[in-house]
Amino acid sequence: MTINEKKSAIQYNALKSWSDNGFIGCMLIATGVGKSRIGTIAAAEFIKRNNNEKTLVTVSRTNLKKDEWVNEFAKWNYTQHNVTIECHQSAYKKTGEYYDTLVVDECHNVLSEKYSNLIKNNKFKRILFLTATLNKKKIKFLEELGIPIIFTYSADQASNDGIICENQKFTIMTNFLYKESETYKEINKKITNLNGAIGSKNNAFPLVQDFLNNGFTFNNLSKDVCKGIAGRYMTCVNNRKRLLYNAQRKKDITLDLIEYFGNKSIIIFSEETQFCDEIHTLIQERFGDISVVYHSKVSPPKLKIANLDAFRKGNKQVLISAQALNEGLNIPSVEVGIIVSGNSSQLVKIQREGRIFRYEEGKKAFIVHLCVEDTIEELWIAKSYDGRSKPIIIHDITDINL
Repeated sequence: MTINEKKSAIQYNALKSWSDNGFIGCMLIATGVGKSRIGTIAAAEFIKRNNNEKTLVTVSRTNLKKDEWVNEFAKWNYTQHNVTIECHQSAYKKTGEYYDTLVVDECHNVLSEKYSNLIKNNKFKRILFLTATLNKKKIKFLEELGIPIIFTYSADQASNDGIICENQKFTIMTNFLYKESETYKEINKKITNLNGAIGSKNNAFPLVQDFLNNGFTFNNLSKDVCKGIAGRYMTCVNNRKRLLYNAQRKKDITLDLIEYFGNKSIIIFSEETQFCDEIHTLIQERFGDISVVYHSKVSPPKLKIANLDAFRKGNKQVLISAQALNEGLNIPSVEVGIIVSGNSSQLVKIQREGRIFRYEEGKKAFIVHLCVEDTIEELWIAKSYDGRSKPIIIHDITDINL
């Protein structure tokens, strides 16, 4: 079977599972397998058969609404007649409306009480939720809404079946500069002291989050005292993250990696717009006009679209993104993902890999994490993989075999 035949068979089985379950359910399908095509068929096929039917598709970002999903309809020869595409942030406010079919893309973003109002306050004959993975808490919430998991196809299955391209994953270990290291030690000392005040030996973060989100006080302290301690704690945690995200040697290694990978198409994933803008300037200075930036602070919005389009068409080699393109971007020609900011989320890890590992004939893809050694960043990266096909740890970029 060809790759497309394999993908079509998986998509058929997924849609059959939806049909067998009365057209209500959630699918967990690895990126690159054809999740969007499944959603497009679910959204448009019933309208094709009955011109009076209506479908609502909800998506996580504006670029998915205006570009990616519109392209999917055109790609599979469906019109958007009677199909409404809205962002999750506005769709949940609907009340008293009826749609024959609801398709929720990247549903992990909406499994909360607020967003569940879309289901509770409107009527749908058919419901399909789509995502790559869900944690146990979100699966439980989904089931409480009456939406079971009906089909699963993991990234490991996709790799074993040859649905995604040949790939290698690495973590390059680096170090802080001396001043950065001293600042990191100082922040860690403050966090340790605050852990004690909060009543936790090692990690007070869950207790602080419980206070901030639910108002539950900690260590028998008053609400006002808890508020002050929690504020100082979160300031320290955020300062530590920012220090790790913007470590100087990560910038140096990123530039060296761009040179090492030659003409390969690259996405740089960051957690902060500051890093994006700084590395963009450094790339321009060293290599010339080969990079574009895509994040929430790029203005005007038309510039963001133009930047993405330039990268998609191959006019720019490097795309630098701060979270905005973790999901939904479909450019199979991308060969390299440089992840400069550690993140403990398995979902974010899967999404970023999905941007890079999409199949293209003869393609070999690379994911490269940058990690400051002997810091909490090592724990974040390990947690995101949770024992699954961990990256190879290296200290020199020449250990990456092209």
